[in-house]
Amino acid sequence: MSRRRPIKDLTGQKFGLLTVAHTEGKTKSGNICWLCNCDCGGQKIVPSGRLIEGSTRSCGCLVRGSNHPRFNGGKTRQNQGYIVLHSCEHPNAGKDGRILEHRLVMSQHLGRPLTEDENVHHINGVRDDNRTENLELWNTSQPSGQRIQDKVEYAIKILEQYAPERLK
Repeated sequence: MSRRRPIKDLTGQKFGLLTVAHTEGKTKSGNICWLCNCDCGGQKIVPSGRLIEGSTRSCGCLVRGSNHPRFNGGKTRQNQGYIVLHSCEHPNAGKDGRILEHRLVMSQHLGRPLTEDENVHHINGVRDDNRTENLELWNTSQPSGQRIQDKVEYAIKILEQYAPERLK
């Protein structure tokens, strides 16, 4: 006789913006699926595991963009405390359209995308305090050698990028 695990009833439970309405069948692999109502008015059928692990938190409205009536800027919080936004159009966004808010704020402050060797540091150490006055731009590159010629070329490159008026 096979032993089956009892099905945990998720009806009425809330996961992100989703509230579980009722079961909606099983996947091909036998996972229970649930019909969920989203706070924005949408609906989505989601397997139990995706709800419980937190990988599905809305009907898609969190990532659809500003045309959606429930769009909140696409803000989510990473477990490290950083705020993540959806900004598909931004050059610094990842393939999934996500960008860390402090990097976006600094990019907007500079009026250009950040380069690969630029980091943004929170002065007060609070990772969700993304006010411009709390952010510092750091550069992680360094010359590969210690020859004077390498250092001079590196210094000119830094001045061209960050203070071109000093080269005049």
